[in-house]
Amino acid sequence: MIDERPVLMAVLHHFGPKGLKQVIDSVPEAEAILGKPATSPSSLADANLKISQTGVTQEGVEYVVVRKDASDGLLMSMAIRYDHGLGVPGYYDQPVFGAENVGHQKRLDATMRAMRQLHEEVVGAGFYHPDREADYRAMTSPEALEAGV
Repeated sequence: MIDERPVLMAVLHHFGPKGLKQVIDSVPEAEAILGKPATSPSSLADANLKISQTGVTQEGVEYVVVRKDASDGLLMSMAIRYDHGLGVPGYYDQPVFGAENVGHQKRLDATMRAMRQLHEEVVGAGFYHPDREADYRAMTSPEALEAGV
């Protein structure tokens, strides 16, 4: 028996929600991918997916399509959301920032690196792995935070 989930996620990643819906709705394409009719009990059509323009819901969990490689525009938007001053050219070149002032460009470069790292975590290219979810979640418990773990 073929596990269709990797196929579904690959189709979703490469063709987006519309492409995934087309595959599910089209028996010949599903047969080509799965090597069996799409109407079989373990087929794409029975994957319990709800598809929308923005993503996919499976068993109550919502997924969205995110580019694996972050564009500079996305990273800049993330950086500005994190620190609004970065959206004003030269903002951190002002003397009012005193000893903390390393200059606008250096601050922007450092923030862009941090945003790229955060994006890598989201798309699965960082340290996170679903097998370690419980470990990471335990680190956020009040006891762990209090103990400095």
